Amino acid sequence: MSDEARLKILLVGPVKAGKSMIANYLAGVSQNLQGDYHGTVALRILEFEREIATTKKQWQGATKKVQIELWDCSGDRKYENGWSAIKEGADGVVIVFNPENKKAENEIQNWHNHFVQTQGLKDNQCMILAHNSSGEATAPKFNKKLPHSLSKVPLFNTSLDTDAELTRNEFDNLVNSVSKEKFEKRDNEELSILGE
Repeated sequence: MSDEARLKILLVGPVKAGKSMIANYLAGVSQNLQGDYHGTVALRILEFEREIATTKKQWQGATKKVQIELWDCSGDRKYENGWSAIKEGADGVVIVFNPENKKAENEIQNWHNHFVQTQGLKDNQCMILAHNSSGEATAPKFNKKLPHSLSKVPLFNTSLDTDAELTRNEFDNLVNSVSKEKFEKRDNEELSILGE
């Protein structure tokens, strides 16, 4: 598959937020959505396809397959030296945190600054998941206001136990936004080369 139909999406956030469970679910790697915690060592890359609506007007209503590289990044600070290399060439970012961990909630801005802003990505190329990985339907929802700089970044309360489809649907929406941005940027670059 060509590079133009390949998207690099980062899955970042503090440790014990549920990033690897989300990555496994989205990639269709595991049906077991619970289990013992095993922290990710530095990075895992999962590859899978998604079908998205095309952005070309003449093909309205058509879909095309996009290859997703989902980079499941460890939130452990001991791997921070590798984060600059990991974020290089990213097309989109999913920031995941556990809303029950009050310290993690304060780190959202730092994750956004490091992985989104420094890459020049737009708000529609990012989303934030307040993820309940405890498996309890009564777990608290995140309903606080985000800092102003994050106010336009979509935020969703997710749980793979109680509403896994929400996670998949919002990820697919992100894939659509990211692919549209990437393909429009490529088209504009081609037009500028041609002098149009």
